[in-house]
Order: sequence, then C-alpha cells, then structure tokens
Amino acid sequence: MYDQYLISEPAPGRYRMHDLIRAHAGALAKRDDLGTDRDQATSRLLDYYQHTAARADALLARQARPARAPAADTTPAMAPSLTGRDQALAWARAERASLLACLDHATGTGQHTRIIALTSGLAGLWRSDGPWADAVTRHTIAIQAARHLGDRLSQAGALNDLGNIQRMTGDYLAAAQDLEQALGIYRDLGDRLGQANALAYLGIVRRMTGDFPAAVQALDEALRIYRDLGDRGSEAEALNDRGTLYRVTGDLAQAEQCHQQALDLSRATASAWDEAHAQAGLGRCALAAGHAAAATGMLRRALETFQRIGAAETTDVSAELDALTDAPPAVQGPLRPTKARAGSPEVVTRPRRLRNADTVPGIYQRRRNTVPAALELRKGHTSVIGRLGERR
Repeated sequence: MYDQYLISEPAPGRYRMHDLIRAHAGALAKRDDLGTDRDQATSRLLDYYQHTAARADALLARQARPARAPAADTTPAMAPSLTGRDQALAWARAERASLLACLDHATGTGQHTRIIALTSGLAGLWRSDGPWADAVTRHTIAIQAARHLGDRLSQAGALNDLGNIQRMTGDYLAAAQDLEQALGIYRDLGDRLGQANALAYLGIVRRMTGDFPAAVQALDEALRIYRDLGDRGSEAEALNDRGTLYRVTGDLAQAEQCHQQALDLSRATASAWDEAHAQAGLGRCALAAGHAAAATGMLRRALETFQRIGAAETTDVSAELDALTDAPPAVQGPLRPTKARAGSPEVVTRPRRLRNADTVPGIYQRRRNTVPAALELRKGHTSVIGRLGERR
C-alpha cells in the first residue's frame, strides 16, 4: 500500500491512511460492523490514549498529582513503555492530533470522566508547546465536567492546571482566583499534596504581582508539605522558586543556597528540568553579583539541558546568554540588585547610565508568556546596546 501511495509515513515508523482509504474503511465499518462492536472498539482506543497520556503527563509534570486509582476497565492490553521525560514528550507530540481527536469525541458524546482524564493527560504537552489559549478553553471544560460529576478532586486538579496556564499567559488575576479555589477544595478534602501544588503556583503568581510577603508564605508552606511527604522532586522545584524570590528581593546569599539545594536534589532524583532551572537560577545570581563569566557558564549549562529535553525555557535562556555575550564590557559590569518592595515588580539595575535599557528589567522580570514576547525582549536589548555603543 505504501508503494501505491495508499498510506503515507509522516514520521519514521508512523503511517497514515490516504483520505480515500480512511473514508472507505469508515463506510465499511458502518455497513458491516454491529453498533456494539464499533462502540467497544472505540472504547478500547480511548482507553489506550487515556492510559498512555496519563503516563506521559506523569513524566512531564513538574508536580506529582494527587493519587487516584485508575478504573479497572480502562487499562489497555498493550501500551508503550515510556521511561523518561524525553520519551514522554516525543510520544505526546507525535500523538497530539490523535489525543485531541479523542478529547473532541469524548466532549461531543458527553463522556465527562474521559474529558477530565484526557485533558489532564494533555496538560504537560500544552504547558510545554501550547497553544495556551486552547489549553485555557480545554481546562475550563474539564472543570465543568468535574462539577457535573460532583468530583471535587478532579475539579481542584483542573483548576490548578488552569491557574498555571493563566499564570503563563500573564493573566495573574484569573490565575490567583483559580488557584485559590483549587487550594480551598484541596483543604476541604484534606489532600496535602494538592494543597502544596496549588500553594507553589500561587507563590509564583504572588511574586509576579509584587505581593512578596504572600509569595513567601505560600512557597514556604508548600516546601514544608513537600518535605513532610518526602516529595523530593516537587521540593526541588519549590526551592528554585524560593530562590528566585530571594533574588528579586535582594538576598543573593539565600537565593544561591536555595538554587544549590535544588541542584543537589534534582541530580539525586535525575530531574533534568529542575537541574537546568537550578543552574539558570545560579547563573542569574552570579550575574546580579557582577560575576559575568560564572553567570555565562551556568546559563550555558542550563541552556544545553533545556535544549536537550525540548523545554519551553530554551528561548528565554538563549536570549539571556545573547544579552551577556553580545554586550560590550561596560555593559557586562556588576548589577546592583535593588531590594524589591512589596507591590513593586522585580527590578535589577545597572549603573545609572544603563537604567533605561529596556532589556535589563525585561529579562529579570521573567515575563515569559510567549516566544514572540521573548524575541521582542531580545530585539529591545540589541537596539539599546547599539545606541549605547554610538554614544561612546
């Protein structure tokens, strides 16, 4: 069939029917197969994608999800053995169209439990690759499905996923509202892991909106719970976020300590993503202390890991490195970290003649909503450095 162009190979080892073959097969199935047979075949297909997507998301997730025993009748007879983040992301990207088709089918037929499960299984892929607007819509539908079933644990999970995506888009007000709702439900249910997850994301939102006391409270509570539960992976992520908070409030020593602890934990748990974040955090601390060479080395190591695992952070770290390596020596001088005040955005300043450079606060405010936004920051840096060079 391949030689006759009746199937195509869009990727090595993956085959797709020609549209005419697909239409013919569908017509034969409707004519010859019993309705119960078609329904059972469809259910087996949905079970396969639901099960494998959950496995992939568990490997992609930055936080462990509150445990829930899978339904006994949804485990497929066969499924790929995904053993790491790289494999999980490759599988999810390759199966994206099929996963969305399954979710659309579940939504169109009112299968609320599947809507929740498939949406949750796609959360890591949406977070990594977007589109975030689509993710917001899908997570909102999952929340509605959970409410319809009276499933409060799933509702809290979907609210937590939605709040995280809204944070990434810069909609901090909506993110805070949804994360607060998720936190309230988790507290009602007595689910400590869920509480820690919601608190960790809420701490980031509070930092991004300048509410530093609330950010400290949320992140410290999340850290305590993760440590009590022995969740070392989530602890590493929370330590990185706590380190960022220390840095933007001017305490570089504490920031470095948190990132170093996160680096040690990430290596012990073989979490490449957390390791890269810790390295990036240490690089930013070094830059804020005026150690440009050390900062460059750390950021390069972080970039190499982000690139290897296909992380969305690749663009931002690359832009930061460009800002360091492209800048003339005068621009690479020490940064003076100003102690941020509650209610004010994150600020790191250079000597007075550079304070108007758009890229300096731009990079350190971590406004990482979209790739185009990151590229605009990079363009702004290039133009500012060019103007400074002309003045000298």
